[in-house]
Amino acid sequence: DPDPIPQQYFLEVSSPGAERPLKHETDYEQAVGDYIHVSLFKKLDGKKVFEGTLKELLPDQLTLTVKDKSRKFDQVIDRQLIASARLAIEF
Repeated sequence: DPDPIPQQYFLEVSSPGAERPLKHETDYEQAVGDYIHVSLFKKLDGKKVFEGTLKELLPDQLTLTVKDKSRKFDQVIDRQLIASARLAIEF
C-alpha cells in the first residue's frame, strides 16, 4: 500500500516500560525488588532524589536499598514525601 502521508516524516515509537511511572499502589507492589527513582517534595537526609532497589512497601512508607559511593544502606522514605516515582535503569 502507498504511504498515506505524502511528505517526508520521522516516526518515533516509545513505550513507558523501562522507566514507566509508578502511580498506583499496584505499580509499587509490582516494583518490589526492582530498581526505582524517587523524587521528594522536600529534602530527606539532605537529598530530594533517591535511586535504589525497592526492598519493602508498607502503607505509609517504603524502603529502598541504596548504593552510595562506598556503602550500601536501607533508606526509609515516608510515602507522603514522594512527589514522583518511576522504574529506573541501574548503571
